[in-house]
Amino acid sequence: MIIPGEIFLESRDYQGGFLYELERYQKAIKAFKQGIVNGNENALAYHAKRRAYYKLKEYHESYNNYQRAYSQNPKFVNSLAAQAMPLAHMGQYDKALEKLDEVIKKDPENQA
Repeated sequence: MIIPGEIFLESRDYQGGFLYELERYQKAIKAFKQGIVNGNENALAYHAKRRAYYKLKEYHESYNNYQRAYSQNPKFVNSLAAQAMPLAHMGQYDKALEKLDEVIKKDPENQA
């Protein structure tokens, strides 16, 4: 059985992804935020939202969303690895390298 709210959440995620592909990043962020507010608070929602912030060169927001994605699902090491990108853009090179070292320790086979 599909609950009406689930359809809405899925449509918001889909809409955000579609807007992202159209390079309408502000609107994509808004769609992802709306999905999160309405109960779709999961690692993939934050991971998707951070990509739009990154494209807008809003590196601090991008980093925050990477962190949130990773805290939602610590097994999602790609979000841990991806934290290095905005950190590097913010000039925090040592911290970026630390994140990459963490990935290697957690998942030596990861190619992220």
